[in-house]
Amino acid sequence: MTAYSASVPSADGTTSKSQSEDKRLDHLLTYTTFHIGVYASAIAAAIGAGALASQLQIPLRQAAAFFLLAGVCGGVVASNIPDHSSMASYEEKPIGFWGAKLLKWHNWARLEHLFFWAGVMRLVIPFLIWGELR
Repeated sequence: MTAYSASVPSADGTTSKSQSEDKRLDHLLTYTTFHIGVYASAIAAAIGAGALASQLQIPLRQAAAFFLLAGVCGGVVASNIPDHSSMASYEEKPIGFWGAKLLKWHNWARLEHLFFWAGVMRLVIPFLIWGELR
């Protein structure tokens, strides 16, 4: 068991609130891990499509860069979860990577979603306006 999902009963068999935190950290980890998989798939799709059509390489590379940044932000969110035993603890302290505690988790999640949607929009908007990628 990991620190964020441990539920240790006391000698009398009961479990206290501090020992059994809500499952929000588990859900956040599952949710973020799924998103990282989506970003990795989107990057692979963009690279594969760019290899098939050379005129699409620039927009697809730009979209792949946005998906990569989304994955980095998701990685920051997911990789800091084991350091906290409760969602309250996770919410109150800034998190980051390589020892740099830059932003609180909800800001990292906002950036993650912003970058993902920027990548999607980089591919969708040209189709809506011109009917092709430019």
